[in-house]
Amino acid sequence: MVAHSLGGLVAAQALVLGEGRPEGDAAKAIATHIRGMMFFGTPFRGSTTAQPAEIARKILSVFGVNTQDKTLKLLGVDSEGLTQLNYAFPEVLRNRLSPETSSDPITAFFFYEMYKTGGVLVGGHLLVLLT
Repeated sequence: MVAHSLGGLVAAQALVLGEGRPEGDAAKAIATHIRGMMFFGTPFRGSTTAQPAEIARKILSVFGVNTQDKTLKLLGVDSEGLTQLNYAFPEVLRNRLSPETSSDPITAFFFYEMYKTGGVLVGGHLLVLLT
């Protein structure tokens, strides 16, 4: 499974939820068959951009545009949902990392930005600059 940004949080949550389900449950079957996960830029600790996005969401809601406020609350730094996921997900990984201790071993890789990035639109293409 390969996941980026918010998709990584969804993937981690899917694994956690599936592990807690009884045998025969579809979510359990999916989680059991995951053998590898790669996370790219997944905000496991939340994102400081969630706060300005929440302000934009509130402004849009005044004009009748429906947005996902639960998603933005989840992405906030130190949100309760992320805290719960950050306790449960590593525990699931620990239980499944070793082929010696798990009948359904899993491998996980995490990739993230080391430097602040910015972008410039040039001729209709996004040029990413390291700053």
